[in-house]
Amino acid sequence: MSVLLTDNWEEKHAELIAKYRDKICLGTTFLGKLVIGTTDDIANEVEHDIRSFLRNNSILKETIKVPRNVYKLITFHHWSDIQRIASALHSEKVRIFSKDDEHAFKISGTKDGMEQAKILVEALLRKVNQEKHEVRKPGLGDYMQTEKGSKITRSVESVFPCVIAINDDSDDNDDMGNENICVIASCTGLEKRRIFVAVGDMSEINVEVIVHPSDDKIDLSEGLGKVLKMKGGLALEHPCRDYIKNNGPLCEGEVLVSPAGNLKAKHIMHVVGPVWKEGTHQEDGQLTEVVFMTMKQASMRNLKSLAMPGISCGVYGSVLP
Repeated sequence: MSVLLTDNWEEKHAELIAKYRDKICLGTTFLGKLVIGTTDDIANEVEHDIRSFLRNNSILKETIKVPRNVYKLITFHHWSDIQRIASALHSEKVRIFSKDDEHAFKISGTKDGMEQAKILVEALLRKVNQEKHEVRKPGLGDYMQTEKGSKITRSVESVFPCVIAINDDSDDNDDMGNENICVIASCTGLEKRRIFVAVGDMSEINVEVIVHPSDDKIDLSEGLGKVLKMKGGLALEHPCRDYIKNNGPLCEGEVLVSPAGNLKAKHIMHVVGPVWKEGTHQEDGQLTEVVFMTMKQASMRNLKSLAMPGISCGVYGSVLP
C-alpha cells in the first residue's frame, strides 16, 4: 500500500497545511504521485520535511538469496538470530521472512531499517563455515532417502550445527569412463583435488596417466602390464623395449614414462616398487618415495589425472593397511 494512503500521511498532510496555511498546496495524481506547490521561501524546508517523512514511513522490500545448504543451516540453527535482528529494528518497521521455495530471506522495512537489517543478516551469513566433507559410497544416497536414513539425518542435524545433503548434481570428475568401474570412496584434498578409490578395469578409466607397477625388465606379459599391452598395442610396448636395450634394467624408484598407445590415457608410468622384507628395510618409506615420484612426474608434465593401483603388492609382498 502506498504511504500516501496511510493514516500517517493524513496526519502529516494536516500538519503541513496547519503550519504553512496558504503558502502550500498538496495533492496526488491518478498514478499516486505526490504534487507539491509552495511559495519560494518555504520550498526547500517543505521538500526536506516531506522527504524525511517518506524515508521514515515508506516500506521497502528486498530479497537475499543464499545457497540451499546455507539457507537450511540458518533457518534450522540460527533463526533466533534472524528474529533478534528484526526485533532490534522494530522501530524501523523491519520484518524478515524465510522463503523455502526460493532459499531466500525477504526483508521489509524503512530505508534506514532495511540498510541496517541487510548488514546484520549478511554478517550472520558470513559466519557460516562452508567447508564441505563428501562421503561417497555405492547406494549411500538411496539409503539416506529412506525413512531410517532421513531419521539419522534429522538426528545429526538437530545435535550438530551442520547440514547433510545429497548431491544430485553430475560432476565430470566422477566420470570413470566405464559403467563397470565402481567408485567406493572419495574425498577432496588440498587445492580441491579429488581422490577416488575405485574397483574395475584400470585400462578403461578416464585419466591422462596410468601407473604400471613393473619389474626391472618392464615385463608386459602378466597382470596389469598384459592388459595394457593388449589394449595399447606396439606403440606402448616398443618404448619399453628400447629403454631396456639402451639403459639396462629399470632401477627401484625410477620412473619410465611411455606413450599409452591405443588406450584412453595419454601416458603410462612404469615404476619399480620395493620388495617387502618384513618391514625391516624401510620399505614403507621407499614405497612412499615411489608414489611421490610418480606424482611429481605427472605434475612436471602438467597432467591433471592419474590412476594408480597398489604398488609392490602381489608377488612383491607388500602388506595393505
